Amino acid sequence: MKLKWLLVGMISTLAWGHPLVSIDIQNKTPIQGDAVWIKIKSSKVISSGTITLNKKNFTLFKNNNSASDYLSCIGVSRFSKAKKTKLRFSFSFTDGSQYKTSLPITIRSANFKKEHITLKPKKYKISQDNTSKKNEGRLIGKAFKTITRSKAFNDAFLWPLDGRISSTFGKQRIYNNTPGWSHSGTDIAAKEGAPIKATQSGTVVLSESLRVHGNTVMINHGWGIVSVYNHLHQLNVKMNDKVTKGDMIGTVGSTGIATGPHLHFGISVQSVRVNPETWVNKTSIPHF
Repeated sequence: MKLKWLLVGMISTLAWGHPLVSIDIQNKTPIQGDAVWIKIKSSKVISSGTITLNKKNFTLFKNNNSASDYLSCIGVSRFSKAKKTKLRFSFSFTDGSQYKTSLPITIRSANFKKEHITLKPKKYKISQDNTSKKNEGRLIGKAFKTITRSKAFNDAFLWPLDGRISSTFGKQRIYNNTPGWSHSGTDIAAKEGAPIKATQSGTVVLSESLRVHGNTVMINHGWGIVSVYNHLHQLNVKMNDKVTKGDMIGTVGSTGIATGPHLHFGISVQSVRVNPETWVNKTSIPHF
């Protein structure tokens, strides 16, 4: 059932009164790593708006299919604590008035497992290269922050590769008995040279050879949604290229920290890494 609230108590200088605003939350009990779509309907024009979860602000976007609808996708971090919390809403209207409110949401545990990985000496040395990890983290993080108010997607995302899922989202990596990082995507094992497809249409915001992450492609799909593809053998696209869903963007490799040929595939929602499996071959776009 849709969750709707009538927001009252607006401080406004307009004589015609307070706006009617409804908030629809797609999923009020998400698990760690979920993406949650939210729709705002307002009788007044919203000039700007943010939704906050755990001190992270998410931008609100105009739904061009409706004159009164606004949409936002909220990424629930894999690091979020499983608990009852609140979504905080802040709206500014074109008449200069504002409104703030909060609504409850419950984050559930995804029960992520541990994963032990044995790296050969050469790969383990790369994994301990903190300078490269830091520099690459900044580069990739900057690309994840890309937010465009136009979007290139209209339906479910594709699997970028035919292969076996060898590691799932959120697993706590342990390399050669040394704790590593939490897995931020899904690994798909396949033969070296197998074609990798763009999961959705968009613009390439990164295409580079990296020491730790390997040959990497990142695609901006709009509204803060960015896909990432790591450990490629061959890069078939370059920065600022426009791609269509299903286009070949590269081939499978084992570059960077990889124990064998595979693709690390990830999705980010406004700089929050989410489980890509929930986007593929499913209805990723809200149908309110």
